[in-house]
Amino acid sequence: WNPLTFRLRYKEIRRNIPLVSGARILDIGCAFGLLLKEFPGGFKIYGLDVSEYAISKAREENPRGIFQIADVTKKRPFPDNFFDLIIMNDIIEHLAEPELALENARSMLKKGGYLYLTTPNLNLLRRVIFHFPDKWEHHISLTSFSETKKLLENSGFEVLKGWNFISIFGIRIKLPRFLGLESTFICQKV
Repeated sequence: WNPLTFRLRYKEIRRNIPLVSGARILDIGCAFGLLLKEFPGGFKIYGLDVSEYAISKAREENPRGIFQIADVTKKRPFPDNFFDLIIMNDIIEHLAEPELALENARSMLKKGGYLYLTTPNLNLLRRVIFHFPDKWEHHISLTSFSETKKLLENSGFEVLKGWNFISIFGIRIKLPRFLGLESTFICQKV
């Protein structure tokens, strides 16, 4: 993993989401916690992942964070109305029931809290170029930009912003929907 990727993702979040010191931030599917490591000490960081190994590495990388092994489609390991920001970075495409993960994320999010979500954009270009790589990566719930937006809205989120992009060496280049291979959404719990 390129550290620049996480630095740029952090900057994208800070540019698009107003956060104050002391905010509670949960990264669902945090892996080694490298994105959370970018948040300064004034933020309270939490991470979830299904991998015991990933969580052990996240704890090593971020001793100030709270990390748990959990499948967000099966349970809510934190209280309702607890987080100011939940990050779901390339997660929902791996889930058989992404709507359950979004429902649980929404429950843990404070009213007015934010969801930052990225996922592949299932457009024609992606269907052709990434058919086999998506299978190898266990992408089982791929959706188009419009379908993902509708899924978010049906899960009780207001989509504030959304765009498509390609990532080249960690740098994201915004593109029209028919060319962008990935989607980003900034949402708020209403």
